[in-house]
Amino acid sequence: MSMSTIKIGIIVPMSGTAGIYGPSCSSCIHLAVEKLNKEGGLLGKPIETTFIDGGQKPNIVADNIKMFVEHGFFDILIGLHDSDVRRAILENTTLTIPYIYTSPYEGNEKNPAMFMIGETPKQQLQDPIPWLIETLNAKKWYLLGNDYCWPHSLNASARHYINQHSQAELIGTHYVPFGTEDYSPYIDAMREEKADIVLFSLVGDDAISFNRQLYDTPDMGHIIRFGPLMEENTLLAIGSTASNEIYAATSYHTGLANAQNTVFLEEYKSAITQNGPMLTSLGESCYEALIFIKNISVTSNSLSLDSFAKASHGLAYNSPRGSVRMEHRHLVQDIHLLKAQDFHFQAVKSFDQVTPSN
Repeated sequence: MSMSTIKIGIIVPMSGTAGIYGPSCSSCIHLAVEKLNKEGGLLGKPIETTFIDGGQKPNIVADNIKMFVEHGFFDILIGLHDSDVRRAILENTTLTIPYIYTSPYEGNEKNPAMFMIGETPKQQLQDPIPWLIETLNAKKWYLLGNDYCWPHSLNASARHYINQHSQAELIGTHYVPFGTEDYSPYIDAMREEKADIVLFSLVGDDAISFNRQLYDTPDMGHIIRFGPLMEENTLLAIGSTASNEIYAATSYHTGLANAQNTVFLEEYKSAITQNGPMLTSLGESCYEALIFIKNISVTSNSLSLDSFAKASHGLAYNSPRGSVRMEHRHLVQDIHLLKAQDFHFQAVKSFDQVTPSN
């Protein structure tokens, strides 16, 4: 470990399809680091951060991380990026430092260096899917995702929960490459099959393109859209009119009424200029990573991987998300089903302390 500072590598997308997430994530990281350094840093040492563009091809990101880690440059890693990037890093490097992964992801990561604070498919789908079926009469489901590991795993879970419900049926599943521009074949399929709802696991720019095209297609703007990776900057880019009927499921939204979120909102508003990035759920996940590290370091009095592993199970703390608890390197946390309203989300239903796996 560094003698004078705690060095944290931050892997967030600054380019590519997911690049729209980067500015809010970076702003929240800077806010959290500044706050912690004012409070004395971690274990009495100030925090230094180095940002790596997680929007590059997975092998490029993995090679960069391998170089940094093998030269002992970092004490901790924080990542908000696609699962393909995470998998490439883990395949390329034997990590001996903690790696805090903040993205919604497919679940079941077993690497001993990993600590997951993002939502799993069970958390995002188990309760929201029956609610959408029963409350909105969303019976005929269509699944559309980017062609990589997270959408495939998410949709496998979605199929399970849809098939469990006697009133619902799955009418189609398709996967598209990153950067797809024309969604008309899939929108046509939704129309032909008379879909009530589409679960879209599309990243960043692809989610924007799809939702704009769907809304602009005659007689298709009414379809319910459920996006487990939807966040506020994506909503802003889609536009308030075209975002009609978009739902999301997440552990954080700005309307949460708890003391930690009140302080967080005030700090973000004070620190970010009027033209700065919107506060998003993915941005908060990066802030959450620093809060998690702070709490576990107090418990373990160390930042070593071994101490993190011993202190993590059962670790409970309060954050802008509310009350959370770590079990088996994942967070038990409240999940909120949100509906888009203009450029923000409003909670329509909350599910308390949802476990990450069965």
